[in-house]
Amino acid sequence: MHGYKNKNNARLLKALKATTVALFGFAALLMPAISHALTIKDVRVGQNNPVSRVVIELDKEASPKLFTLTNPPRLVMDFPTLQNKQRMSAVDIPPGSIVRSVRSSPFNSRTHRVVVDLSSSMTYSTFTIPQSGGKGFRFVVDMKPTGGSAATSRQSATASPVTTRLSSPPPAKPTTSKGEYVVFVDAGHGGIDPGAIGKQKTREKDVVLSISRRTAAALNRKPGIKAYLTRDKDVFLKLQERVDIAKKKGADLFISLHADAHNDRRVRGGTVYVLSENASDREAERLARLANRGVAALDALEDTAADNDVRDILIDLAQRDTMNSSALLARELITTLDRSIYMRSKDIKFAGFRVLKAPDIPSVLVEMGYISNLNEEKKLRTSAHQEQIANRIAEGIENFIKAQR
Repeated sequence: MHGYKNKNNARLLKALKATTVALFGFAALLMPAISHALTIKDVRVGQNNPVSRVVIELDKEASPKLFTLTNPPRLVMDFPTLQNKQRMSAVDIPPGSIVRSVRSSPFNSRTHRVVVDLSSSMTYSTFTIPQSGGKGFRFVVDMKPTGGSAATSRQSATASPVTTRLSSPPPAKPTTSKGEYVVFVDAGHGGIDPGAIGKQKTREKDVVLSISRRTAAALNRKPGIKAYLTRDKDVFLKLQERVDIAKKKGADLFISLHADAHNDRRVRGGTVYVLSENASDREAERLARLANRGVAALDALEDTAADNDVRDILIDLAQRDTMNSSALLARELITTLDRSIYMRSKDIKFAGFRVLKAPDIPSVLVEMGYISNLNEEKKLRTSAHQEQIANRIAEGIENFIKAQR
């Protein structure tokens, strides 16, 4: 009998050990999921007539499944299991928004559902903004009211353009009484800011002004296009002034021309840039830093509010239409320029150039070569090479406009 009890105790102990191991194993499986659960950090609703925007800020990247419901109209976003630390009922809804309320709750063990209640049917588009500047990953939905049923038209882009997926561009919007497409050509630097200086004392401000004039002339020879210059002489303009001049004239496109320098005189070639919070590489970051800084004497002339506004403007620029259009324009310019000049990169590059910050005007910056490279400096000084670059830029802009029409 005593032996029987010992055997029973041994079996019980063995079973308890197995159960304990299984429980610990199960807990270990659960711990990563719990510790890595998504967290909603903030929810915001904005209004820029006629578009209503919902921004969901998370602690890391996530791509919810979206769909709409009718009677009443709603937009549904299904996220992976997450923790919601925000009181949705407290979300501020701006006047004129089609958003009536935002609510959320767990849907099942694997899904957390966020529902946006709407006052009308709409079309929507989405884009994402990566973590930066102390802010988390942001999933953004733009909604535009429609008169019909709650149909959807989903297009995606990202505010970090390195991974931009281009959607179809919006139709061209002529802004003058003659129906002309208004293009602004910006000659970088000028006046007391000479820009880069080559070994033969060639000044960037002179080269880019000459090519800008030729580019505007080439564009004005094309039907349906009206080109202007931000500066037509050797004067200094603040970066914000350049943008303001273009906006006052109702610009549809903005292109800034440069010819920079590098410590390594072997570096050469053209590059096309669009705006982004994050630079695509160290060279893009360096060029943007130089372009934004200017010489010490100019820093005092810059608007003191400009630096504080940059982050908000960069985020605004992430609007789908402007973002896509800037990237599409850059792609056309790379294609046409590649037939005439050596392109250092055939990929679109990205950096925080402040001169590209207009949120509603597709904008690109073209580095037409390195003036610090002796061969490129010589070419950039010649009328033939300048004319060739100008014609290719004009051709790329024309191709972009035709693609939109």
